[in-house]
Amino acid sequence: MLKYFIKKIDDIDYPVKEYSRFDWVRRKYLFELEKVKNYYRYRIRATNNKNILSKLIDLLRTDITKDEFDYYKYVDSNAEYIAKQLNIVNDLSSGKVLESEIYGDNSYEILLSVNNDIDFDYIANNWIELETLRVIKTDNVQLNFTVPFENIDMYIDTLTIFEIDIVTMLLQYRHWALERMSNDDSIDPNVFIATIVYPNVLNNMIDLTIFNRYMNIALDIEQYTELDNKNPFLIIDYNDKVNNILKEVVKDTKNRNIYLTQLLKTIPAIYNNNMIEALHINKDIFNIRSYWVLVVARLKIVLNLIKILNKHGMKRNKDLINRIPVDLKEIERRSSYVENKLPILFEIELQETINELNNLLGKR
Repeated sequence: MLKYFIKKIDDIDYPVKEYSRFDWVRRKYLFELEKVKNYYRYRIRATNNKNILSKLIDLLRTDITKDEFDYYKYVDSNAEYIAKQLNIVNDLSSGKVLESEIYGDNSYEILLSVNNDIDFDYIANNWIELETLRVIKTDNVQLNFTVPFENIDMYIDTLTIFEIDIVTMLLQYRHWALERMSNDDSIDPNVFIATIVYPNVLNNMIDLTIFNRYMNIALDIEQYTELDNKNPFLIIDYNDKVNNILKEVVKDTKNRNIYLTQLLKTIPAIYNNNMIEALHINKDIFNIRSYWVLVVARLKIVLNLIKILNKHGMKRNKDLINRIPVDLKEIERRSSYVENKLPILFEIELQETINELNNLLGKR
């Protein structure tokens, strides 16, 4: 079932219900999202030069005035080797869990290298909007539009997983730098990361936040969703509206005789078209070195979705459910690559998830 999140879902299943009340909330939050991104894009702001993304760009960048395709070939041929040096997970390296590289204290992070299709014309016309660093796992439940930065501390130990498209990021950097050069502005990668890369992280973050809230409501897990605004300006607060709609979604989807795709299409999204897109990981194949990241990113979600589907939903999704024992055997086979990669707190959490899955499947 883990592969469900890496393949393209092309189906004709419709959502159980559409929530017109959420359309207004979506429009308001999209407006807020653009306001926040634009605020940070045009402020004087830079990351610490010890930041892992700064090191990545410094090690990979070449003459930005050279032909774009020559620039691309240079970056593309070196990206995976540089990523390996920096403990970014890819097909060559199992990487490691990083500490406080993107966020501040109590933050643990994993970077997974992905390679999306390159469309030079699209990148040239849309470089400022590209989400080259994309959140694929977060425990966040607050709609506070907090842009990543090294001074954003976590209240408790938190694990965030990002996918990073290194080649596209370097092409994005090139277009940003060329524009800055034309205005005699700095082309420091630390400024690029703080003003372009980090603000765009909010795109997928906002939908994963909605998804986390839905799961917590469905499973009666206590969550603190009050607005904790760390921005130097006001942010709209529609927490109650969002939570009330999600409670309605839970009633319409929990323990229902529906397909998983229907469930994920029913949970309303803000930036993406639906939660299938928000949960998708842009990597087709995970080898022995990278597989552990897929497990950490999605196994707990698999467990929670099974609980939400419950008996009726599990019968409807029998084909997907039957794949889970195969996943668990694969995890056991690769245990040295999976559990041993994690700090003890997250290793214990993963083992608890595995045990709970085995118990649930044994009761079918």
